[in-house]
Amino acid sequence: MGKLFDIVKNEVQLTPEVLAIPALNAIWDRDKNKGKEKAKKEVSYIVFSTDYRSPYKDVPYSEKDMIIIRDLFGKNAKWEPDELIKEGVEKYKELQKSRHMRLLEATFKTEEEVTKYFENVDMTKTDDFGRPLYTMENIMKNMEKVGALIQSMTKLEKQVQAEMAELSARGGTEIGYYENPNSIKNIKVS
Repeated sequence: MGKLFDIVKNEVQLTPEVLAIPALNAIWDRDKNKGKEKAKKEVSYIVFSTDYRSPYKDVPYSEKDMIIIRDLFGKNAKWEPDELIKEGVEKYKELQKSRHMRLLEATFKTEEEVTKYFENVDMTKTDDFGRPLYTMENIMKNMEKVGALIQSMTKLEKQVQAEMAELSARGGTEIGYYENPNSIKNIKVS
């Protein structure tokens, strides 16, 4: 998939490739305003909520949409993704994913579930016979396993980033600002 946008002077700039994807072209065409501000924000929503390199990638799934919508459309925005936006999300997911990316996304979801588990451990809970449901020994063993999970996820993430960089380089283009995960900060949508 070609690049859908780049970051120029801390603002999202959509590329012409956006119009080559029917679902995204429909979003663009329905915005009748000259500056296409709403279309830019809606396509940015699709990318930010879906792309594994998104600056929002570390936000918990349960909060991600709310935060992205607030950041793009304003604190009191009533905007919600409609069917066309949902179609754009699905198409973007389909176009960007390799096998490794799908695996990486699954590990992010698993990581969130593991986090919820540790957040909900209650050392005072007991079973019907008064025995503790959670022992310090079991929790410590599970924490050791989390360390291994984090190392594996970090390695997989680096492999996916290298894969994406290689695909961009093979396409005859330089790696853009957004494709470099170390350069994302203070992003605004124009």
